[in-house]
Amino acid sequence: MKKAKHGKHSIEEEKSKSNRKINKKIIYALIAILVVGIVVAAIIFGVNRIEGIKLGNIFEQKEVQITTEENKSEEFAKEKEFLGLKFQNISLKRENGITFFSADVTNVTETKFEEKDVKIIFQNESAEQLASLVTKMKSIEPNETIKFEAATSVDLLNSYTFVIE
Repeated sequence: MKKAKHGKHSIEEEKSKSNRKINKKIIYALIAILVVGIVVAAIIFGVNRIEGIKLGNIFEQKEVQITTEENKSEEFAKEKEFLGLKFQNISLKRENGITFFSADVTNVTETKFEEKDVKIIFQNESAEQLASLVTKMKSIEPNETIKFEAATSVDLLNSYTFVIE
């Protein structure tokens, strides 16, 4: 009889141990789900917080007043030809501390102008160099026109003219 009792207890104990193991697994799974939920919530909150900061900066930027000035020299804006390239619709503007040089450039030669660095030399009325700007000129096919642009933080609005080397 002891064996039978021992056998009954043994089966009941095994069921109890098995139930405890299952309960522990369920508890661990719930804890894992809870931790994952907290991490996901923290990430979502963090992203929204960052987006809110970005949106705040965008609104601040819209409040900044943009100031634009233009070079008034007629000589500067005159059509010019350098290195087989014709420069037209030339402008020199300063916007919020940056000077922008732009022109429509046409290759007036019979050969392709290969991409290379060019030096724009800004001059005063006495043809003295005020500053220079080195930038890349894209390749231009014969008779092709491109929009050429360059920018610098140097204030060049008082330039009278320019040359390209």
